[in-house]
Order: sequence, then C-alpha cells, then structure tokens
Amino acid sequence: MSRKTIPPESLREILEILGSSSTDTVAPGQTIFNVEQLVEAEPALTVGGVRHDLFHRTTNGLEASGAVIRRGRRILLHREKYLEWLTKRGRRCSR
Repeated sequence: MSRKTIPPESLREILEILGSSSTDTVAPGQTIFNVEQLVEAEPALTVGGVRHDLFHRTTNGLEASGAVIRRGRRILLHREKYLEWLTKRGRRCSR
C-alpha cells in the first residue's frame, strides 16, 4: 500500500482548521451565538454581563424578547434580538 502525500498548502489549511476552536471565528451574517461567540462579536459586552442577563432572563424581560434559544441544556442567543433588548432597557446616565 502506498502513502499519498498532502501538498504543503493543503496541510497548512488543515492545521489551521484543526487548530482553531469553534469560538475563535464568527461567520459573517451569523445570528445565533453562544455566550463566548457573542462577546467576541460584540467587544463592548463581557461574558459575566451576558451571563448575568441570562441568569435573570425571566425577570428582566430577556426571555420574553425572543433572544434566548434553548437547545437541550445549551443556551444560545439571537444577536439582533439581544442587542435590541439591551438598547431598549438601557438607561441614560444622569450626570
């Protein structure tokens, strides 16, 4: 049995794909995110802040906004709906 060789450029592409995790890149036009992906896509957000919003989602209106998607134990967020909810509930600083 003979071995097939992989061209160096293909090998580099394969290693790049294998070396990156699912949270390293955000696809253009992507709308459904886990917490880490959302924070990566929106630098103004923090993981702790988004998790706080998710923890209180039934009382702060986040769940009613339609931004939260449950898939088994996994909680996903619809980016546009989350940002719309965040903007609507934001308050101006009175300084």
